[in-house]
Amino acid sequence: MFKGLTRTVLAACGIGVAALLVAGCGGRESAVPGDSADGVRTESDLRGADLVDDCARRGRWDLVLETARTLEPGEYSLAVMHDVQRALFHSGRLLDEMFTYPQTVQRDGRFLFSRLAPRIAQTAWKRAEVLFELGHVNLAEMWAHLTLEVTGPRAEPLRLLSDVYVLKGQSQMARTCLNVLIAVDPSQQTWARERLRRLDEAPGLTDDPRLAHVHAMMPVKDYARGPVVIPFREHFLQLLDTNPRNRMALEYLVAFDLWSRHADDVVADLRWWEKTADTRLPRHCQEAVLVFLTNPRYRASPYQYLQSSAESWSERVDATVRTRYQGFKESVRDLLKAPQDEHPALMETLEKTWGGDWYFYDAFGYSAGGKDLAPVDAVTGATE
Repeated sequence: MFKGLTRTVLAACGIGVAALLVAGCGGRESAVPGDSADGVRTESDLRGADLVDDCARRGRWDLVLETARTLEPGEYSLAVMHDVQRALFHSGRLLDEMFTYPQTVQRDGRFLFSRLAPRIAQTAWKRAEVLFELGHVNLAEMWAHLTLEVTGPRAEPLRLLSDVYVLKGQSQMARTCLNVLIAVDPSQQTWARERLRRLDEAPGLTDDPRLAHVHAMMPVKDYARGPVVIPFREHFLQLLDTNPRNRMALEYLVAFDLWSRHADDVVADLRWWEKTADTRLPRHCQEAVLVFLTNPRYRASPYQYLQSSAESWSERVDATVRTRYQGFKESVRDLLKAPQDEHPALMETLEKTWGGDWYFYDAFGYSAGGKDLAPVDAVTGATE
């Protein structure tokens, strides 16, 4: 399949084929919600989830988070969750505020990585972008090609692919992508020609700080090919083995541990945190350490090897986090003792007070606002 995808890009340079692709892709899905017929997006025309998507594409992380707060549960799709996670990371708030946004165990915490959502082009492109940022350049290449298969040649995947091929030392393929970009999108011609000029001067674009950063994060060895399915967490561990300073891989790994409700995995993976320069432990990690040390399910023998590590990390737990956790446990005890008819009001108070804390999510399976999110179909990724 991959060779076929590559031929799609090469064919776009051919006489006649390029004209066909420029003209459009028939009934293919639009790559970008909010695009007008001539490809010009008008931000003022976008609302809700489409505005979140547009802001994420532009790197407007503040607006992603601001807009996500206004969405109704029916608008809060896997794609929105993906964009919110990325925005929180780029804002330096992922492991402190992840559960102040709607989360539920019924929604795939891998954020589009494991299932195809209904909007295939949007999903493929989001995967390509974040994988490239993480340093998984080969996987980013695959998903960028899939985006082109669905949408035809578009600026975003072609630009990313040109960078992928520079990083892989395939400068001729990078030039091919840039020439296609010049042919199909007049608005990109100046940028693409300048990129071609720089490639002529320095094929590796070693003076490009963005590419230098991604290059430093790229894995030094691939997983086995064939029918082997790589566990999701292993993708991040592979990146961290290559470069322990890969902050995005670290935070996404711990975010997945938190979503999975595995305080033991959080404690285990904090070994990578020791390699950072941060002395402060993020709030949700502090909460997970307290849960590990106090929840009876982690007193079983399989978890004993983590006990001393958790106790060491507990020294970094803020007094305010301890106080809140104690108040939460007392409120849960009151809930369990209360008559059944009082439970709805008590649960509403619990969610309002502690719904943004990880231990609430760990106990009830959803965070503030997450209870009303529709579950995701296991096959298609579609919500109800």
